[in-house]
Amino acid sequence: MKKLLILTLLTCSFLAGCGNAGNEGANVKQSENPVQGDNQQENQPQADAPATDKDSNNSAEPDTSVTGTKEAYLQKLDEVEAGLADLEDLNEEGTTASMNEAAAETFNRWDTALNEIYGELKKQLSANEMDDLKEEQRDWIKQRDEIAEKEAAEFKGGTMEGLQLVSTKARVTKERCYELVNQYMK
Repeated sequence: MKKLLILTLLTCSFLAGCGNAGNEGANVKQSENPVQGDNQQENQPQADAPATDKDSNNSAEPDTSVTGTKEAYLQKLDEVEAGLADLEDLNEEGTTASMNEAAAETFNRWDTALNEIYGELKKQLSANEMDDLKEEQRDWIKQRDEIAEKEAAEFKGGTMEGLQLVSTKARVTKERCYELVNQYMK
């Protein structure tokens, strides 16, 4: 019961911050990493630290012990997808709160993977390539948020609006993970 209450509070905090792009995510460290767009503050230098603080007990997070090859990262992404099966019970409960919790965790896991990929690409790409990717990533964040807001607008004012917003962000972030690995990873 205590765990459910904490997760519900975190979900509510997350959803309450969706309209405030500078403060979204209760457990996310403020960073300048363009991958972590919800916490990005423009016009500040790029930080080299990871974009998010993550719970090391989350078994669905990508395994950082695998080498940074394209094949290894594609495997890691497939593992993230397979690991989402542990959230099926929340979705099957059918309550808005449980579906919001599942959507927030799904987004969190894909965002973690995206940040890991971005960190690996920092090691693999030249400075010029990385500068280009940073700009591309900033544009992608804006597009992701626009897509999510557009899809959520279908449910404007309803209980499903926040769920649709976070679910869309999760879906688009997953797509971006695969795109970055396939396009840039060596």
